[in-house]
Amino acid sequence: MLKVDCAILHVFDFDSGSTYLSSRPLDLSVRATRSFVQRHLRKISANAESRHGTFAPDSGFATELSRYLAGEREFVEFTQEIAQWFWEELRRAEDLEQCDLLVADFTDTDAGAADEVAFEGEAGRRFFAVVLLPRRQAFVHEVGGDMNDISRVDATLPNPSQKVASYVLVDAQTGAIDFHDKERSVGGEKVALIADRFLQCTS
Repeated sequence: MLKVDCAILHVFDFDSGSTYLSSRPLDLSVRATRSFVQRHLRKISANAESRHGTFAPDSGFATELSRYLAGEREFVEFTQEIAQWFWEELRRAEDLEQCDLLVADFTDTDAGAADEVAFEGEAGRRFFAVVLLPRRQAFVHEVGGDMNDISRVDATLPNPSQKVASYVLVDAQTGAIDFHDKERSVGGEKVALIADRFLQCTS
């Protein structure tokens, strides 16, 4: 079973130039929230298209992640720094897309509640995940007075059954990395943002 110990959502709004960094983790006692996070984590964990890598000796993220896993860094503060890094890098891309950042610390364990999502893997293994959740436009009905209307919503997160294109999954015990990303155009050149700039890892 998959047990999410901590998860947090940071919101980016590239249209207004604003970022909304959460100061509290998600409330995982809410079943819908827990299920949403679990299902996305299961999806990336089971993705056969993931690339694999190991951290370079001078990887700054690897150093800070090690400090967090050792209990030397607090979850919210660490994830805020990750979100700020992605915000600064993504806003420089020429092909901007609206997205939010989900960060989670979770354990693959045999024990869990009946409503938790099954997860394939070795029992008791801890993982740290960073996931870019692309937002999409959707249309909803509005009921009011004597007339119903249609309005557009720009803050719809991807359904848990959908694949996401950009994520990082680090095995806390071995340091092994699974990741997936798409190249982005920055300053006229194609950049592998996650592998080369964020993780600083081999691929």
